[in-house]
Amino acid sequence: MQDEYNQKALFLIQYKEQQEQYAREQKEVLPYIQEVIKKREATLTGGTMRVWATFLKKYQAFEGKSRLSFGEINRAKIEEFTAFIAGYQSKKGKKLAANSQKSMIRCLQAVLNEAYKNEIITFNPNHAIEMPKGEQKQKEFLTLPELQKLYNTPCKNDAVKRISLFSALTGLRHSDCIALRWSNITGGETPSIKFAQQKTKALVYMPVSKEALELCGQQKQADNKVFEGVDSSYICNTVIAEWVKTAGIAKDITFHCFRHTFATLQLTHGTDIYTVSKMLGHADVKTTQIYAQIVDEKKQQAANAIKLNN
Repeated sequence: MQDEYNQKALFLIQYKEQQEQYAREQKEVLPYIQEVIKKREATLTGGTMRVWATFLKKYQAFEGKSRLSFGEINRAKIEEFTAFIAGYQSKKGKKLAANSQKSMIRCLQAVLNEAYKNEIITFNPNHAIEMPKGEQKQKEFLTLPELQKLYNTPCKNDAVKRISLFSALTGLRHSDCIALRWSNITGGETPSIKFAQQKTKALVYMPVSKEALELCGQQKQADNKVFEGVDSSYICNTVIAEWVKTAGIAKDITFHCFRHTFATLQLTHGTDIYTVSKMLGHADVKTTQIYAQIVDEKKQQAANAIKLNN
């Protein structure tokens, strides 16, 4: 009799848990995506926020008038989404690049991970997502003569010029440069910077050259930002494009190219790849390997430049 009672009680508990889980899975995906974005706004860089904004628009287009709940997100629905992203075309008939498709799918994975963590879903279907192969783009960079030429070319925005050249001498990302405060910098005979990377949150200690320190300008209070008025990467890139053109350099250079320039020049001038990897803040030296390949290509071109028989 007691066993029968216990079984009924256990059944009721299980039934209640199932009902509660069913109710959680009725949560609509679209509003939840907006919640996730809102929660991350304070910590994300401008570029990452634009990726999330694009993902939100693409997901809205995928969902259309139907309001999907998490209970409806299964393998088949994920395959529908990846197919939609792969076949998506803009009004001009342009498809999303493979790397952009990859970014959209990563956003969906992040949403599903968050939902699983918050027990909205009891099973994470991320294993069903097949990631498209992103194309490997050529990393644009400046040669040393080009960088020196740019240094000697006037720029209409001195702050953009200083922060760009600082990135070329340190390899810092735009997000790390604008977050840098005077309290992060140690001067003297051996200047250095110590800071937490905005992207990875890893603590980085890095010696810097006196030239890099000079680009920081006049020292201010410890809590003051080193580089002010250059928070917008879009504005920086607009100014940089004009500055590069004025210098007579026929390359499509953005702020991030100064980081590529730092890595390439360091390897070209003999700095070992492990040191460069640490200076860039890479978690894995494999990420730095792409720069070594660029340097190897330059060496091959140099070897082929001298010919005895023309």
